[in-house]
Amino acid sequence: MSTSTPGLLRILEGQQDAPAQSITELADRLRRTPLGVALTACTGPDRSIGYGWFTDPTIGYL
Repeated sequence: MSTSTPGLLRILEGQQDAPAQSITELADRLRRTPLGVALTACTGPDRSIGYGWFTDPTIGYL
């Protein structure tokens, strides 16, 4: 699944006062609330946990 479903988008839209995100099976972040963006501060390729696993040595120690 490469997109968020309408029901999940509705839930995320209702959670604007809480950090939340929608991710794929490969941990690519599809949608995030504004607080979710502020909490993770990841943009571009860094938004994929899989990408970070191979490029950021500190991720494996979380």
